Amino acid sequence: MSIRLWSDGHSFPREQLEAAKSGGGLSVELLSPRTTLVPAPHFRPEEAAELLRLAGLPCRESECAVWSDPEEEVVAVMAIDRATHDLLPPQTLFTSPLLAQNPGVENIALLSRYENLLYIKIWERTLRLAEVLKVENDEDLIYFLTRLGEVIPLGEYSLVVAGDEPQKLRKLVKKLFK
Repeated sequence: MSIRLWSDGHSFPREQLEAAKSGGGLSVELLSPRTTLVPAPHFRPEEAAELLRLAGLPCRESECAVWSDPEEEVVAVMAIDRATHDLLPPQTLFTSPLLAQNPGVENIALLSRYENLLYIKIWERTLRLAEVLKVENDEDLIYFLTRLGEVIPLGEYSLVVAGDEPQKLRKLVKKLFK
């Protein structure tokens, strides 16, 4: 079973969770503004919480650190509510939209918006930026993308959008970077 988990609560029935505990695997896409990427060779599970702290995204007292598959090239380290984490089966696999892969194109911007979170990945020849930001409304999104556009010529990049309302996001971004 695969679920999407918001950092401020879970979005699945407890019955499904109980069923997942008794058998099968559980894959959780964790949506959290406190997410950082770490090259796999530099990741050690016992240091996950410290990596978040060093990135300026420390776990709160009620949280613990979880991570994506450490066998991949890049590991996403994320903060999760400890009570929610304790409900999950021990073999739960975590992932993040910040782990999205480049579809093999130079100069590409990937934007994914899920409610109040904006995931941004920008590649030139290699990854240039990977960030998750809180955007409470379209004005926040426009402000951030405008500022980012002052540093990176986003109008010259191919755009890939995903998330809750990709058409709305695409329209908003295209209007900014004609």
